[in-house]
Amino acid sequence: MSSPPAPAPPGPGGLDPSHAIAEGHLAHGADRLEDSVFGVLDGVITAVSLSVATAGVVRLDHAGVFLTVVAAAVAGALSMFSGAWLSARGKNDLVARERAREEREVDEKPEEERREVHDIYRARGFSEEETEILLRRITSSKKLWVDTMMRDELGLPPEVEPEPLTHAGTIGAYYLLGGILPALPYLIGWLTVFQDLELSVAIASAELAAVGILEARYSGKPWFHGLGEILLIGLGTAVAVLLVTLALQPGL
Repeated sequence: MSSPPAPAPPGPGGLDPSHAIAEGHLAHGADRLEDSVFGVLDGVITAVSLSVATAGVVRLDHAGVFLTVVAAAVAGALSMFSGAWLSARGKNDLVARERAREEREVDEKPEEERREVHDIYRARGFSEEETEILLRRITSSKKLWVDTMMRDELGLPPEVEPEPLTHAGTIGAYYLLGGILPALPYLIGWLTVFQDLELSVAIASAELAAVGILEARYSGKPWFHGLGEILLIGLGTAVAVLLVTLALQPGL
């Protein structure tokens, strides 16, 4: 499984990027979209790959395939949730520690910190006059000063992520959703396992298609580009798993 993917920091003038939303940009909800796409994609890919391997190659019965896919979905969701939460908590600890250090340095070594800000903006191509204007503006507020050092010197978000549990929960929940739905056809008793497999792949494809179109809408790509890209990734992975399973089966 992939590693899970903090709000955009304020700009040099301390402006909140949310102001851009008023102009019609689709920035609002982008973080949650990223979490949901990440979770669903991983969940669907795992589910359809297991479905193809267990129903198409190993040829388990309905119950065997269903339990395998559901168990993987639950285990994967818990793993994704735990990994995302631990990752966010670790990053928050780092941000909090570095922010405290920067605040202490601004208080204890203001001239050295002022020189660092000066050098950062000069290195970006600002003239001496422009840099002095920015420097006066930034150092007029301790919060803005520390925010700038966090973002431009250390490459870290200025503040800790406000909702690490929400971030982790979104990834885990969407993984579970993506992984459970392809398992449902195996509860239909009057179909053959291969018919269930076909229906499972169709459901997984529909999930991938919905995610691909939504992601394309937010990224500005044509909808068919997002659709084709995500179907290629998801179904291509399932085909790869099928080929590997077929190659390994004779030796077992």
